[in-house]
Amino acid sequence: MSTSSFANDLLTAALLGLAALALMVSAFVITNTFSVLLSQRTRELALLRTLGASRPNLLTIVLAESTVLGVLAASLGITLAYALWAIITSWAAHTLVFTFSLIPLGVTLPVCVAVTWIAALKPAYAASKVSPVQGLRDGVVQQVSAYGKRQGVIALLLLVASIVAYAVFMSKSSEHVPDGMEGTHSVQVLVVGIIAAALLCFAILTAAHKILSPLVKFWASLVARTLTGSIACKNALRSPARMVSTGRALLVGMMLIAMVLTGYVTLKASVTGFIQQTERPAAVLTFNDSKDTEDSSSTAHNSQNSESTAERYMHQAQDAQRRVQELLSVQSEAFVQYAGNLTCDDDSHTLTTSDGPVNEAGSNPSAAAGAPDHTDLPDAYAVSPQDIDVVLPGTSETILQGDVVVLPRSEQHALQGHKPPSFTLHGPRGDLRLTAVYSQTDDHTPYISRETAAKVQDLDHPQLLEGSSSTGESYVVVRAKQGLSSDESTELRNDLTDISRTTHGLYLAGILEIRAAVEISLIVIMYTILAIIALMVLISVLGVSNTLMLSAHERSRENALLRTLGLSRQQLRSAIMMEAILITLSALLVALIGGTLAGFILTRAITPQNIEIIYQIPLTEYCIAFFGALGIAVLASWVPSVRASKVSPVQALRED
Repeated sequence: MSTSSFANDLLTAALLGLAALALMVSAFVITNTFSVLLSQRTRELALLRTLGASRPNLLTIVLAESTVLGVLAASLGITLAYALWAIITSWAAHTLVFTFSLIPLGVTLPVCVAVTWIAALKPAYAASKVSPVQGLRDGVVQQVSAYGKRQGVIALLLLVASIVAYAVFMSKSSEHVPDGMEGTHSVQVLVVGIIAAALLCFAILTAAHKILSPLVKFWASLVARTLTGSIACKNALRSPARMVSTGRALLVGMMLIAMVLTGYVTLKASVTGFIQQTERPAAVLTFNDSKDTEDSSSTAHNSQNSESTAERYMHQAQDAQRRVQELLSVQSEAFVQYAGNLTCDDDSHTLTTSDGPVNEAGSNPSAAAGAPDHTDLPDAYAVSPQDIDVVLPGTSETILQGDVVVLPRSEQHALQGHKPPSFTLHGPRGDLRLTAVYSQTDDHTPYISRETAAKVQDLDHPQLLEGSSSTGESYVVVRAKQGLSSDESTELRNDLTDISRTTHGLYLAGILEIRAAVEISLIVIMYTILAIIALMVLISVLGVSNTLMLSAHERSRENALLRTLGLSRQQLRSAIMMEAILITLSALLVALIGGTLAGFILTRAITPQNIEIIYQIPLTEYCIAFFGALGIAVLASWVPSVRASKVSPVQALRED
């Protein structure tokens, strides 16, 4: 399986998982909505029972109604989805293509109708159990079954299963992977991690009836010490099943948000830390504009031009180095200068360069035999011994002692145990025999000390070797300080780009560019997922509103008595809003804890084993979520509270 195919399959699985969670949240809201509708029509249903309708008849009527509503709502949603996608593809026609297919319609419509039908089953069954006499006499009565030990046992079993799955996940994450099995092992770790996180989330949702009630009392003791707060707390605790149903809808949405935010900041910190530990520099400022060199076919003219060109590149690089030294986020920098060209003294050895393999004669093996040709000789670069650690991290300055050339480790591996060959450095002042030494880096250009380079090259006025196709480039290697924030990294990248532009150089990507690309990718993924989850939260808001509307409708007689005893409309509205706030804050606290733990597990599952996980908690985002939850609670409770406060006490008492 190719990498792109695997990524597409993974993205498809993630989107389908979010769709399944959206259906789950929708099911909670549909259940609450039908509870509200059927509670308001209890008298009507009771009258049908009096006229001879049986319980199965009422059940059939309600389920048929839910089926019709499901078909209409699903059809409207599918139509809007096709229209929205058509607009998006027309706006981004260069990257996206709209393709109409009936397959999504054939799958989505039955699934949505089935979810609606299943979600309406419980309130329909509860409404069919209301006796005709009770419904006609007492008005709105919704029997709520109390939670027993069964839910607690199920929650405990799910929690134990999640712990076991997590133990298996950690074991597989740390085990040795045989060569060639990395892809299969990564998939196994990902699957086990998803199972562990899912079991943890389901355990929390199942144990909501044991968690939310104490939390509602806790929040009430902190923020609801007034008369209206006491009424709100008692109203929330009076119907545990309805409170749990509302809390679960919020739990799913908020838990997913916490999971995504935690995963984002943790993955960002881990990948950033891994990138900073790599041997690649923060950036390289190169000065080798090839447009300043003339056609190498004219040897004399090229030699005359290249002298001034190589020297100008040197001065530009030195100017850039001085400016880089003034940047606070730079830890170290190194100036590297063109010194000459290399040939290998061993006919049987080929030195691989970016220009192709070069043999002892100084030309590509495919070149015609004849006099030595300097056209394709690999360049050698001069660097101060004290700066070699900047260019090649972990390399001691003693490696440049004597007339040596530092070659990459890959060249040593290519020898396969044979004696290292010697090399000859060619420069305008003559030739010099060099001994090969090898670094611990796999890929880099040949380096020599400035003292060695001065024997074949005037480093203050460098010139190209006659007939060479080299550009005579100089460059500055930049290392950034450890622990830079995202803003500091971006600022440093912008400063280096400005320096390269003002000094007429070329900015080559280093870890700063890699970090920026990773952060942009993570941000795009995060906001895409959060946009989908935001729809779930919106659905949850409707669920909270419907629950409060049902509660206010059921307590209309009680509210009328409170109004008769002196409770004002403002106080009644405050009590209903505070009830929503207490339930929302309780669900938010559980969701943040559960989502954080699940986010840690999933981040470890999707992160390669060679990257150390740096666990982070997005405290700023959590504070925003806290105040956002308060806004959601007020928004969801506004309509029910206003409607309840407008009912006249006399009218409510007379109707009941």
